[in-house]
Amino acid sequence: MEALELYDTAGALWSGTPLSSLSTEWAARVRVALEREWLSARTSRLAVLLRMNRQGEAIPELFDLADGNPLDERIAAMLMLSLHRDGRQRDALRCYARIRAALVEELGDEPGAELRLLHTRMISRDHGLVRTGGPRTAGRV
Repeated sequence: MEALELYDTAGALWSGTPLSSLSTEWAARVRVALEREWLSARTSRLAVLLRMNRQGEAIPELFDLADGNPLDERIAAMLMLSLHRDGRQRDALRCYARIRAALVEELGDEPGAELRLLHTRMISRDHGLVRTGGPRTAGRV
């Protein structure tokens, strides 16, 4: 719970585009680095929510992150797991199909071993993936 509070406090400090008033090459590099750090902090916060079995809270933000980062396997895995735990297996499997197609089309490569294993565990209905007690949500795919 403390980790989540710290991520929320840090997230509240982020506003707008870093160094937006500067148009130098250095500012562009720093901006990219800071945006990567911000994405890492957001995904780490969402991972905490998943560990707390609060996938319902994570799903909307994971959809947004997946839309903005269509080749990011970590985000796709968290979204798939959240949907699966939320009782939305079909939606979770659609997410896998979507990222797999994007990876093949854009990079000419298949998903990595971890994402493939998660997919396999989902289609075999591995009970180790499901946690009870979390709220179900309505949402989009």
